[in-house]
Amino acid sequence: MEARAGGLSAVQSLPVPEELATPSHEATLWRAILVQPPRMKAPKSSAVRMRRRFMTGCWNEFRVIWPILSGLAFVQLALGLLVGVLEEWSLGESLYFSAITGLTIGYGDIVPLRFIARLLAICIGFIGILTTGLVAAIGVRALQQATEEPDAAQPADVCRPSAE
Repeated sequence: MEARAGGLSAVQSLPVPEELATPSHEATLWRAILVQPPRMKAPKSSAVRMRRRFMTGCWNEFRVIWPILSGLAFVQLALGLLVGVLEEWSLGESLYFSAITGLTIGYGDIVPLRFIARLLAICIGFIGILTTGLVAAIGVRALQQATEEPDAAQPADVCRPSAE
C-alpha cells in the first residue's frame, strides 16, 4: 500500500475480485464502498441532536430539583443511621440498610426488630419512592423537551403585551 499525505491509497493496490469486475448493481455498490474514503467526522443526525437535547433537559431539570433530592437523600440517610443506632448496627450496616430500603429493593438480610425502627424503615421506603418518582419525572420532562420541535419549544410572542 502506498502512503500519501492525505491518508492511505489502499484502493489502487488492492486486487479487484472477478465478481466485481462485471458491471452490475452489486459491483457498483462494492466499488463505491471500497473506493470511497472513510469520513473522518460523521454528520450530526437527528438522533444525536435529540440525545443532546435530552441530556441538556435532564441537566436543567436536575439543577431545579437538586435541593429537593439532596434533602430527601439527607433525611433518608439520617433515618437509616437512627435505625442503626436503635438496632445497634455498625455504620456500614446502617448505610447499607438505608440504601437498600430507600431503593425499595429490600433483600431482607438486615431487618429491624423494634417497632419504632420498623416505622422508620417504612418512612425510608416512602422517601425512596418519592426520590424514584422525582428522577422519573426529570427523565419524562427532559424527553418531552427533547421531542418538541425547536421552534415550538420557545414561542416568540406569547407573553408580550400588544402595542395597542
